[in-house]
Amino acid sequence: MSDVVKNGGRLFLLVGNSGSGKDTLIRCVAERWPRNSPALYTPRRYITRPPHPSEPYIALERDAFVCMRTRHSFFLDWVSYGIHYGLPDDIAAYLEQGAFVLANVSRDVIDKARERVLMDMADRQKLDVA
Repeated sequence: MSDVVKNGGRLFLLVGNSGSGKDTLIRCVAERWPRNSPALYTPRRYITRPPHPSEPYIALERDAFVCMRTRHSFFLDWVSYGIHYGLPDDIAAYLEQGAFVLANVSRDVIDKARERVLMDMADRQKLDVA
């Protein structure tokens, strides 16, 4: 697991092989999250494959996914084995509010996530100075 910090918010990225129980672990953490801790947000991924009852995600056709990416609707997106994955852009707002975010991602996007958070922080500092 990797984490990235932003404005007191913390982004935790959970990686592992397909079928290794990442979504189950995320669900268990959310169910047991202490009420006196910062808010926990567990975003649902957008995935270009048919829905599956054992995995909580939003199924999209590829064209719809590409349209959302064009509109910058994703905080992160990636392709693995020809399937497109995306995390919703509202993650940035949760981090700004100091929430902890726990997301299931590909290990290939950990550096991209760090860059995104650091870029958002730099943009925020520019706005604060102006």
